[in-house]
Amino acid sequence: MPVSRLDRSKGVGPRTRKAAMRRSTVWEDFCKNKEFTKTYRISPAEMSALRGVALIGKVRRPRDFIFMLNIIRTSKRLKQSAEAE
Repeated sequence: MPVSRLDRSKGVGPRTRKAAMRRSTVWEDFCKNKEFTKTYRISPAEMSALRGVALIGKVRRPRDFIFMLNIIRTSKRLKQSAEAE
């Protein structure tokens, strides 16, 4: 069996490395964009949650993090609302 085939079956093939590098670059671009963090008032806790998204999800552009931020904030509001009842 060729080495490249073995690598892919273990999840460490060229495609996996390339995707991981792309996610890392998108995350770095997002972190460097102070306009996003200022405009959306992203807290350190939210940045931590978004960092987790960068590690596990398909993130193609920094704007995708804003989408996830809105989901995080909505779920947070729903939880607070449920606790208040």
